[in-house]
Amino acid sequence: MNRTPIVTGAGLIAAMCCLAVASVSSTDSEKKPVVDPEQYKEFMAHQVADVYDLEQYFVEEQYFYLPMTPPSEDFILRQPGSPYVLPFTWEKFPAEFVKGLSLEYENSVPVYPVTILEDPKTRETVFLNAEGKELYALPPAPGYDPYTYLRTLMPLLYSGKYTSDEVYNWQKLYDPSRVQITAKLIPTEYVEPYLYVAARLAEEAAALAAESDDGGGMVLLRSEAAESNIVVESFALVSNSMKMVIGYPNDFTNRLEIYTCDDLLAFEWVMVATNLSTTGTNEITWLDTVVYPESDTGKAYSFSVGNADFDSDGDGLPDAREFFVYGTNPNNPDTDGDGMNDGDEAAQGFDPAVFNASATVWIRFPENGRRMP
Repeated sequence: MNRTPIVTGAGLIAAMCCLAVASVSSTDSEKKPVVDPEQYKEFMAHQVADVYDLEQYFVEEQYFYLPMTPPSEDFILRQPGSPYVLPFTWEKFPAEFVKGLSLEYENSVPVYPVTILEDPKTRETVFLNAEGKELYALPPAPGYDPYTYLRTLMPLLYSGKYTSDEVYNWQKLYDPSRVQITAKLIPTEYVEPYLYVAARLAEEAAALAAESDDGGGMVLLRSEAAESNIVVESFALVSNSMKMVIGYPNDFTNRLEIYTCDDLLAFEWVMVATNLSTTGTNEITWLDTVVYPESDTGKAYSFSVGNADFDSDGDGLPDAREFFVYGTNPNNPDTDGDGMNDGDEAAQGFDPAVFNASATVWIRFPENGRRMP
C-alpha cells in the first residue's frame, strides 16, 4: 500500500474555495472535468464496494499501525488511514449505514467521514459517523484471534515460561482494539470533480510557493492525531538509514527522545537520541544514522518517541526514560527505596531500580523517640 504523504497547502484551501466551487460549477453545466487518467485509475483502485471491503481496509490499516502504538494500554491510537479518501458506491452498503452518514465538503464535493474501530469486548468491527454515532457493526469472523500479531511477534510468550499475568499484560499492549482508523468516503460519481479541483489547488499552491520571497514550499498534510499527541507520521528508508517524521501539537515546545528495541519480549530499550528541539515547529525529521551489522539483516527494530521534559516525580528522569530504559516508577522519585532518587543514581552509574546499600541513608532513633542530631 502506498503511503506517500499527501501534499497540500493548508493555508491556501480557504483562500481558494471560491476558485474550487467555480471550477466545479462550470464543469457540471458543460462537461465532466478532465483529470489525469492514471491518477483516476489509481484513486479508483481503492474503491470499497461494500461494508466488507471497508472492514478489510480497516484490518490492514489496524495491523500496520499496531506495532507503532505507544506502550500504554490506556492509550487509543486514532490514525487516518492511507489512502484517507475512499471511493464507494451507495447501493451495496446497508441502508442504515448510508442513512447515518454525516456530510462534509472537500474540494467542493460531498465526502462522508467515518471512524472504524474494534470493540474490545465483542470484537465487532464498528463504523461510526463524524458525530461518533454508530452506523453499523459486523461480527468477528469465526475463530477470530485478536492476538495473532502478538503470537507471531513473541511466540515464546505462549510457551509456558511466562505467568498468566505477564501474558495478560502483553495482550493488553498489543490488543488491536487500541487502534482506530479514520477515513472519508466519496461517492464514485464525484471522484472526477474531486480530483480536478485537487489538481487545480495543487497548481495554484505551487505557483504561490514559487513566487514567495523566502522560497516557499509545500506543506505536508499532518495527521489529525498530531494535533493533540506526539505521533510518528511516517517511516522511510534512506540508503542504509531510516528516516522518521514526528508530529506534535502546534504549541508543543518540549524536547523529544527516541528509543529503540530489537527484542520486545526482553523489553530492553536503548535511547538513541535525546534533546531533539521542537521549538517553533510542529514536526521534525530524525535520521537514524546507526550502521547495523550484516548479521542483523532481517531483524525487526521497534522505535518509540518520548517527551524529554515531562518528569512527573521530579527525580531528573523523564517519564518515558523511566519506562523504557530504567524500568523505574515515574511517579516515585526513589523507586527502590534506598534513599537516593532515581535520577541521581542513574547519573552516578547505579541502577535506580535496584536497591543500592551504599546509597542508603540510615537514621538511628534513641529510645526517647527524638531524632539524633
